[in-house]
Amino acid sequence: MNKKNSTTQLIYQQDKTSSAFAVIAMALDSSFEYAASLFPYKPQDEYKDTQGQLVMMGVDPDEVAQTLLRHQKKPCLIFTYESLPPSEESEQRVHLRSEELKALLHGQPAILNIPSKHLANAWHYIYWDGFQIFDPITKELGEPCTQLTHETIMNAILLFDT
Repeated sequence: MNKKNSTTQLIYQQDKTSSAFAVIAMALDSSFEYAASLFPYKPQDEYKDTQGQLVMMGVDPDEVAQTLLRHQKKPCLIFTYESLPPSEESEQRVHLRSEELKALLHGQPAILNIPSKHLANAWHYIYWDGFQIFDPITKELGEPCTQLTHETIMNAILLFDT
C-alpha cells in the first residue's frame, strides 16, 4: 500500500473527547457509531479521583488495544519514554523514545496518541495507515495534525491483522 492507494476513510470525532472512537472506526473499517457502541460509557465521560480531580477523559490506550484484539486485530501497545513520569519502573518498561518510534512506523498501520492541542493535559488519537495521518478532529475543535515530524508520540498501538 502507498499514499496514493490508501483505502482509509477519514472519520471525524463527534465531540472534544471522542477521537478514540473515530480511530477505532477507521482501524476496523466501520462507523463511528459502531466503534462507540463497543464501550459502556459515552466518550465525553470524565473520570475523577476521590478528591474530585480530573484524571482522564475519553478512552484509555489499554482499552483501545483490548477492543481491537476482540475484533480481529493483533494490537501491540507501545508507550514512549515521553509519556510516563520519570521513575525507575518507567525507564525499565519503555525502551523507545518518540523519535525512535517514528522511524519504525513507515508502512506500519497504527493508532497514535499525541498531546492534544485543544485540551490541556490531554492526549488525542490519530490514525496512521503506514504512510499518512488521518486526524479525526473537526475544524470547530482545532487544526488537524498533518505530519508526524512536529509531534511527540505518547503511545502507539501497532495494528496487525489476525
